[in-house]
Amino acid sequence: MIGILSKLFGGNKSEKDVKKLLPQVENAKEFFAAHQALTNDQLRNKTQEFRQRIQAHLADIDALIITKNKQAEELPAEDINGRD
Repeated sequence: MIGILSKLFGGNKSEKDVKKLLPQVENAKEFFAAHQALTNDQLRNKTQEFRQRIQAHLADIDALIITKNKQAEELPAEDINGRD
């Protein structure tokens, strides 16, 4: 009886997890196939490319951190210590 109900409502937990992760697995397989044929030198260049992309992505975040640090340094000591 429970088996029939679980199949009626989409299967068990394992089947639902597999359905949820299947698109990510397919995406990973595509990346693997695309990068499998690359030589070591091409992979090293990809590493540099990934590092540059990460740095570009983090540039805005780093700027925000610097701004917040400057704002924190400009606060009077009373504000930092909880306004005695």
